Amino acid sequence: MTNGGDYPGTPTILQWVNPLGAGKDDYDLYLLDAAGNIVGMSQDVQNGTQDPIEGLMVPSPDLRLAVVKYSGRGVYLQLSSLRARYRDQPGLRAFSSRGMLRGHTAVPAAFSIAAAPAWYGMDSMLPGDPEGPTGPYPGVFTRRQVPETFTSDGPRRVFFRPDGSRAPAVRNKPDFTAADGGSTSLSAYSPFYGTSAAAPHAAAIAALVLSGNPGKGATFVRNAFAATALDLAPAGWDTRSGRGILRADLILDSTGATPQPYVTTGGATVTATSDGDAFLEPGESGTVAVTVTNAGDGAVTSATLALRSTSPGAVVTPSTSSVGALAAGQSATVPVTVTLPSDWDNGTPVDLAADLTFDGRLSPVTATLTLPTGKPGPVRTFAYDGPAVPIPDGDPTGVDIPITVTGMGSVDSLTLSIDGTACSTDPSSTSVGIAHSWVNDLSATLTSPSGHTATVWSRSGSSGANMCQVVFDDTAARAFSSAGYRDAPYTGSWKPIDALSGFRSSASANGTWILRVIDNSFGDSGVVHAASVHIQSLDAP
Repeated sequence: MTNGGDYPGTPTILQWVNPLGAGKDDYDLYLLDAAGNIVGMSQDVQNGTQDPIEGLMVPSPDLRLAVVKYSGRGVYLQLSSLRARYRDQPGLRAFSSRGMLRGHTAVPAAFSIAAAPAWYGMDSMLPGDPEGPTGPYPGVFTRRQVPETFTSDGPRRVFFRPDGSRAPAVRNKPDFTAADGGSTSLSAYSPFYGTSAAAPHAAAIAALVLSGNPGKGATFVRNAFAATALDLAPAGWDTRSGRGILRADLILDSTGATPQPYVTTGGATVTATSDGDAFLEPGESGTVAVTVTNAGDGAVTSATLALRSTSPGAVVTPSTSSVGALAAGQSATVPVTVTLPSDWDNGTPVDLAADLTFDGRLSPVTATLTLPTGKPGPVRTFAYDGPAVPIPDGDPTGVDIPITVTGMGSVDSLTLSIDGTACSTDPSSTSVGIAHSWVNDLSATLTSPSGHTATVWSRSGSSGANMCQVVFDDTAARAFSSAGYRDAPYTGSWKPIDALSGFRSSASANGTWILRVIDNSFGDSGVVHAASVHIQSLDAP
């Protein structure tokens, strides 16, 4: 599924026949003010070896666009004013043609999706624009629905094959329309507008069709969409809504899709071991509870779990267990016994392969479970104890911050913190962990004494300043990649890019850990003041 685009239909197709100048082998794009002064230009060479696209930012409204051909044969050009409007001016008539759709959404096999609001409409995008239409929620879409005003229109005109030979064609795009303006679990996207929202909505409907009809493909889905889409005005395929708007209920009824069970595993937990605790160690046997869940929307009358260890030396009994019946959404716990040999490396996890069979089209389902071993000890903190270190500006080598760890066993879990005693957005502050006027310039990695490296963050935080009392934790609810300038100074718990659980190992945590901080852009400087690692190691068995 591809989003059809969120720009009004304002392209102009131009054919230039005669050169207007000499001395260059390309077409140039100019912006002119009302007096004819050039206020912007794009002069990239276009001699046939580059992508045939030129663009420039519009610094102010009421500008004129001019394409000048200096040399070469006459070709077709598309001039698009993205999120802008053409309008008449004295002596100039605004002209636009259909066909704003571009790029991958115009590929013949793609499902090009336009947007229609599920509930509230959007405000006008520019002065003079009409207000956006509203949707039917809590009702359902009907043939009277109006597409979003910003949905890019078709058709898509193409003039060449990939090899450069001429092959003029017109493609009837978009294909279909789906809902936008729905809610998501992210506050910044609730509601979520645009064809960027409509395309995944259509993809979700396609997934329902395929899950209810396993083995079918894209042609089956396209035919089902075409047979059930609600044709919007004007009648038949049209340049703004395609074949019409998609409704999941109509499509599923048409394809004969039925509710299907989908049984999978939710994880494995050690509940008791032969020495009386709940930590599986070398030479011990432990009772392990495996959670089995029917995540589908159809009931299961019978399910079976086959479980085996893929870690040499570890043994699982029994190898097969009956789960029984499961209603949609219901979970059950299956007890098994896992035994470790006496020479097992303490802290090395056990990998378990699970095979679930059940009555339903989606059976069987396979999964891999990871079972931790070893008994974790207390968490200890190890801090960088050196002086403040400037971060080289725009230098990809960055700066290394050494953190010494002693008296620990193998790593069970770990978090990293950028510390500080008082948080502010003052880039000259010495009381924050990292002072930097533009945190988005920064990236950081953490490397263990054994050589394992994890990328902690990279180019996040937008234009905000300073990191202070930040904890990078795999269990954090929010990824640091989602941080914006309003979050500055950056504090609290954040999820890193690479899981810090990757440091879990039978190797000792002792030695020098390296936090490398890199400033990827010139113009803003920073200093590292304070950072720590917080390590929970495993007790000796």
